[in-house]
Amino acid sequence: MSVINQVLRDLEQRHAAPGRKTLAKVPVRAVGVPDRGGRATVLAACTAGLALTAVSIAALHGWSIPATATAAEAPAKRGAVIALAAPAPTVTAPAPAVATASPVAPTRPREIATKRPRGWSATGVKDAPPEPPVVGRTRVQEPVVDVEPLAAPKPALAATAIDRQERPLGPVERAENAFLAGIAALRNGHATEAEARFRVALDALPAHVGARQALLGLMLDSRRPVEAEALMRAGMVANPDQISFAMVAARLQAQRGDAVAAILTLESVQGPGSGHGDFVALHAAMLQRIGRHGEAAQRYGVAIGLGNALPVWYIGRAISLQQIGKDAEARASFRQAIDTGNLAPELRAFAERQLGTREAG
Repeated sequence: MSVINQVLRDLEQRHAAPGRKTLAKVPVRAVGVPDRGGRATVLAACTAGLALTAVSIAALHGWSIPATATAAEAPAKRGAVIALAAPAPTVTAPAPAVATASPVAPTRPREIATKRPRGWSATGVKDAPPEPPVVGRTRVQEPVVDVEPLAAPKPALAATAIDRQERPLGPVERAENAFLAGIAALRNGHATEAEARFRVALDALPAHVGARQALLGLMLDSRRPVEAEALMRAGMVANPDQISFAMVAARLQAQRGDAVAAILTLESVQGPGSGHGDFVALHAAMLQRIGRHGEAAQRYGVAIGLGNALPVWYIGRAISLQQIGKDAEARASFRQAIDTGNLAPELRAFAERQLGTREAG
């Protein structure tokens, strides 16, 4: 009987909820068991004790037992054991009153925490894969990629570089490259190669001033005035504002004895050249050469009035003034030429003779 009582006490302690008062223990007194039927009674008691022990072991191993079923089952089995242990109705002493506790909702026995592999249940069957994390109330799922992502196209750097290399040069670039090559050849003493380069530059860009001037120098050095004149006349067409081309062409024309052609050349660009003293003085000299002294004296006066007058311009004006009978103005112009102090020796002697002759006469 002591074994059965111990089993009952253990069962009550294991199923008692935390913080709940344990019911008052009911003392059970041993009652004499008659010889008849003693063996059957002992076997029944042992069977009940083994059943209760199995229930306790199952609870220790983490099996979940409903609280209501456990609470209802324990008193029933305990009453059955007591009934089996003491079938006689006679009790020597009345049982003390049992303190009734306030009804408390049956609680689920504490389960012993056991570590189980993730994804496996107690039955040994693999659980479903863990659900995706939940943010707030929205379930977040990992994106599913069915196909491989396409690689980003690489920039066509090589094609761009090829396009830049194969891009044809413009006329300005070709002319400048040829001009620089001609200058390099001229510095190295290769005049023929330099002239060819300058012509290439003019073919690409007729308005290239540097190439035309460099080619003019080569022609004058090699004494080719006709080609030089043609070169300058072409330059006047390509660059109407370049009065220097017209002046060179006019001098070349006057050098070969065609002063009228020189005057026409200068007058063709008289508008742009009207503000340049050297251009106006050259025009006056061409007019004087063909005997148009009145116009020549007037043009010399304009050139001197533009500033930075050369001493020879005073000499030229004095000669034209003598030819039209203005001696006083002529002597004043000769005196101005001498006073500059920049006359060449022969011109100074000429001016002094003109003044002595006029004064002596």
